[in-house]
Amino acid sequence: MSATRDNVSYALRGGIPELRTGGPFMDRLKEVGIVHGDAQAIAFMGNQPDEPAFLLTCTEALGGRAIITEEDNRRKANHEMNHLVFHFLDMAGKDARVTGSSPEREKAFGHFRSEGVSYIFDSSVGFASTPIGVLTYSSNPEINREAQLTRDVVGLCMQISGRMGGVNEDFIQDIMNSTGFEDMRKRCLYAASFPEVMDQQVLDVFIGKRGGNFRQKKEAIKYVAQSSGMTAPAGALEEYGKTVLSDSALKRPKELRKRALEYAEIARELGGADVNTGRILVDVISERTRVSADTAKYLVSLPDDALLDIPTTSASLQETARGLFWYTRVSQPGVRELYQGILDNCPDLAEAFRDVREDVIRAGEERVRKDLKPEHAEKVIASGTDVMRSLRV
Repeated sequence: MSATRDNVSYALRGGIPELRTGGPFMDRLKEVGIVHGDAQAIAFMGNQPDEPAFLLTCTEALGGRAIITEEDNRRKANHEMNHLVFHFLDMAGKDARVTGSSPEREKAFGHFRSEGVSYIFDSSVGFASTPIGVLTYSSNPEINREAQLTRDVVGLCMQISGRMGGVNEDFIQDIMNSTGFEDMRKRCLYAASFPEVMDQQVLDVFIGKRGGNFRQKKEAIKYVAQSSGMTAPAGALEEYGKTVLSDSALKRPKELRKRALEYAEIARELGGADVNTGRILVDVISERTRVSADTAKYLVSLPDDALLDIPTTSASLQETARGLFWYTRVSQPGVRELYQGILDNCPDLAEAFRDVREDVIRAGEERVRKDLKPEHAEKVIASGTDVMRSLRV
């Protein structure tokens, strides 16, 4: 008993008793099944008037590996205090009655609703990114599918409203008053601030810079788009396509074409529009490399196995030529033919390459001598320089 007293301190937080313990004592509670998972704070809720209700918080990370800051402790305690508030409202019959097709569903939604508000108070982890099992305490796949849709819809409402000046706390009352998953979705959609037409801020939420948002939350995004009445004009989707296809990670023609096809499908599903991704690609490549539209069209049409990295940004055509024609690749199978095809079909790049060819050779020779042993370097240089100079311009 003395060891327990040594490891636990007592405080009042907003009038609610709080017991603070170190990592070893919390680990012991986990071992005996009183505390579950990775929880570092828990609300003990008495179900009868004579049963105590209190908070238990851990002042150290699991296993005593690190000290938890007072701010961390405050957030976790606020999270658990909200569960107590929900519990007291439930005992007093003052909360919104949960309705559902089964007791299991009602119980899961009750947890979901309470955790949703708690994670808004606990700003360390966003409600929209919290694992579904943590929100519902359920392993029922059907329940968790609807819970995931609801979590994602509410999260999207929060994100879009946030970009228009709102805060997540604006949704607390609607979440607390909801009686089921569908009811929560409807309430939060009604509470959210949506523009009539999807602008870049909305498309940032729905699509994202690489198109990943739509792939991850397609069902919820289509649900919000249709329920909110927002429209997505083809012009807006085509303009946003430049953002998606300007991703600096896209360098190979194959990668650019693949992303363009993915974005065309997103635009079709989100706005019912056929976006001319070919034109977008040409515009993006022309803008980032300074090449003509015809040259850009040729570059993005190169075959999937083309060993070519299209520069992500260039101040001039000469800089583009330096980044496009690699000295260390030119002797590899098929690369000389690839480079010659570009020079034959792209007059602007041929002229720029003529200006910088000797610079490319000189920089390449220096790099090879730096990276390889002398006996190997000279063989590579002899081959690379000869092939570079054999290119016709």
